[in-house]
Amino acid sequence: MNALLIILGLAISFPTMAQSVVGTWKRTSALITYKNGKTMDVQPMLEQGTPCTSKITYNFTAAGVQKTVVPPGCMQEMSAQAALFADARYTVTGSSIKIISPNAKLSPDVTYSLSLTGSTMTWVMNFADFPTMPNPGKAKSMTFTYKRL
Repeated sequence: MNALLIILGLAISFPTMAQSVVGTWKRTSALITYKNGKTMDVQPMLEQGTPCTSKITYNFTAAGVQKTVVPPGCMQEMSAQAALFADARYTVTGSSIKIISPNAKLSPDVTYSLSLTGSTMTWVMNFADFPTMPNPGKAKSMTFTYKRL
């Protein structure tokens, strides 16, 4: 009976231990939470303004590189944002993911709290933790949600 409980315990915990950011993801939400408690998902606005945004995927390699994959037909439409598509290094430590900016002049390195549940990955960044991060709207936090492809 004890052996059965141990096996059952391992079987239940194994899927959560095996979860990893490695793989290809699509961002489905970019939720801003303002200091007054209001929220706004800017992902639909980005996709409406620049439809190719909906076709971008993010490939996280086992070597610690985040590759932003913009379909070839979209590069011209998105040329103004091209500098944001450079490969970035990343590290995962416990329940956080650090994105190491490929261009510190555009944005600083950022550490997000990280959660992985099934095929959903969620990152949360608190602006108070990054005072050099541009924050024209005086947001409290930014939450990104991704779905594994």
